[in-house]
Amino acid sequence: MAKKQDAQAADEAAPEVMAETHAETPAPPAGAPWAAIIGTLAATPAKLEAALHGAGILTLDDLRRRPAAALGVLQSVYGLDLAALIERAEAHYNKE
Repeated sequence: MAKKQDAQAADEAAPEVMAETHAETPAPPAGAPWAAIIGTLAATPAKLEAALHGAGILTLDDLRRRPAAALGVLQSVYGLDLAALIERAEAHYNKE
């Protein structure tokens, strides 16, 4: 009987927890300004489509079978990989 009461109490408390969880989360007080660091990207949906097709990724099945190739296409079209992101971040912080 106690377990049933505990479960009922937990169910009654759940809406309060959910309300707190879904409250608007403020922006973090500190953190890297990634948008400023990354800057403008030259990629467009059309360029991405052309590059995916050029890599032989024509269907959803192709995308699922070749995720590494798709990631390489994304990196090449956006001109951004981890090394480039680190370089941009270093350049951003070194000019301050």
